[in-house]
Amino acid sequence: MIPQEKKLLDVLSNNDVTFFIPPYQRNYEWTDEQCKVFYDDILKTHDRNVAGDTTEHFFGSITFFQDETPFGQPDKLVLIDGQQRITTTMLFLVALRDILDDNTLREFINNKYLKNNNVSGDNDEYKIKLKQVETDWSAYKHIILGEELEGTEKTSAVYHNYQFFYNQLNLYKANGNNVGS
Repeated sequence: MIPQEKKLLDVLSNNDVTFFIPPYQRNYEWTDEQCKVFYDDILKTHDRNVAGDTTEHFFGSITFFQDETPFGQPDKLVLIDGQQRITTTMLFLVALRDILDDNTLREFINNKYLKNNNVSGDNDEYKIKLKQVETDWSAYKHIILGEELEGTEKTSAVYHNYQFFYNQLNLYKANGNNVGS
């Protein structure tokens, strides 16, 4: 295996990949404290870039291998390490999508980072760019698709952290900051 440096958003923007979290991986478990650090890091990087200091945030290493996929479906990238960080990134992106007033930007985030538009039919397993472990899949899928969650889904860490980012971005926006710039 040869490590390669790739930017996460570049990998996610490829409409021919779907990340799969294998069943032996743990459920999504990030806490408010970890999400706050993640959110603060994003704001710091944003503020530096707005001030003219072009910078990036080191997200950490992600380890995956490419598995076989049916013809016509996106490449299946099976996560070995980094599933908590990728899930958190996706929850942040969907909260950002949901807080934006600009429909063009909402669609851009949805189509570029959250879904694979090259997938034909209604196969959510490949249409959504990150397939969660079974216990988190239903809540995550409903959040990505903008659908109503059922009672038990609202107790998941996936939903809780989506709400955390949504509330933080809503507060940021309410304080007069331009979300989506």
